[in-house]
Amino acid sequence: ESGALAGLDQQLDVLAADARGELHEQGITDAKIKMLKRLHLRYDGTDTPLIVDFGDVDAIKGQFEEQHKQRYGFVMSEKPLVVEAVAVEAVGETQSLPDAEAKADNTDGVARDALATRAVVFDGTSEDTPFYKREDMKPGATVRGPAVIVEPVGTTVIDPGWEAKVNARDHLVLTRVVAMKRSEAIGTQADPVMLEVFNNLFMNIAEQMGVTLANT
Repeated sequence: ESGALAGLDQQLDVLAADARGELHEQGITDAKIKMLKRLHLRYDGTDTPLIVDFGDVDAIKGQFEEQHKQRYGFVMSEKPLVVEAVAVEAVGETQSLPDAEAKADNTDGVARDALATRAVVFDGTSEDTPFYKREDMKPGATVRGPAVIVEPVGTTVIDPGWEAKVNARDHLVLTRVVAMKRSEAIGTQADPVMLEVFNNLFMNIAEQMGVTLANT
């Protein structure tokens, strides 16, 4: 096992060197590169591999058995493990750029004039709904639902009871401003007789499924 592990380590080192070289070409130094070595393992005679971190024999086997038990509910300790593939992930840390904050353009917090007003149905009720252009909404602009905000890459629908506001970073933030009306969920007033009938029915189905699985 130690000899096989050494051979895998060599293969992983070759892959790691290639990955490191690609990150160097992008201007990322060794100090900001993290290498993650992984193995694709499966039991001999099975088809589906599980991915574990590379390490010593006990650590590799422990990870594999833990994942296998979590996914399938059992382990087969007597079966040998097969390395189907080796993989290396190279993670390069880059400098993050802070979002530039813009000065609020709308001191009164109200959005510019709407493009148009159309009838839109919300929860089965038709509402006269204003449409706004996203590019006209500067930091500080606020729109109360119902409303629709359109832009070249998408459409944002503001439901009644919600508010959209453009923050200092020009992000559109939606907030519920009217509490949602709560209604009693269907079935909270259960008939105890019918409840017992369905409990027995579902239990019978579960028992039949268990018998079928035991016979397969």
